[in-house]
Amino acid sequence: MYARWSGASFGLNAAPETRTTLQPLARSVTSASGTVHHFPLHPHGTADADDGSGLRLFAAAREGETLTLLSATHDMLVENTRHAAKRASDATESGVSGVVAIVCAGVGLELERSSDADGVALGRLASVLHAAVESGGGPPPPLVGCFTFGEQGPLASESESCHANLMLNVLVFGKAADEPSREPRPPTPRRGRSRQRIVL
Repeated sequence: MYARWSGASFGLNAAPETRTTLQPLARSVTSASGTVHHFPLHPHGTADADDGSGLRLFAAAREGETLTLLSATHDMLVENTRHAAKRASDATESGVSGVVAIVCAGVGLELERSSDADGVALGRLASVLHAAVESGGGPPPPLVGCFTFGEQGPLASESESCHANLMLNVLVFGKAADEPSREPRPPTPRRGRSRQRIVL
């Protein structure tokens, strides 16, 4: 079924696992407000089944859930990263003092696979993140990140969490209103902090 939907011309058991990053399946979950959210499920091979049609996923779907096929390009993965960081940055009141980014390793590996030289694609991703949160022409805020296999985050509300794939989480720390620079200072109450999570 997945091969037919995606038009895959490669064997799922033989191809690099990131080959399906641009065409993942996704759980469709409707929030209380009626908004439909998609939570990607990363296929990585066929599973044993009586008719040979089984599919292995890096995250689980629940029986009875509706699945859909998502589609993206390498540029869309980078643009979605920029959009998430910009939304989080815009939610702060007085600029950004630091950024933590958690990106799915499947996304990182797929971007690297599309590049001619090691590190170029991931360097571009970091540059896009920095550019999205810069303000006032000063130096970019500190940025730390990692690439993980499997991400945990809110489902359709902050009160329910789920495990999904191919996700990006961005945590932005805002500056205190009276903070003129990024000089070290004692800890302050957690304020001006914003988190955005989107499906890549």
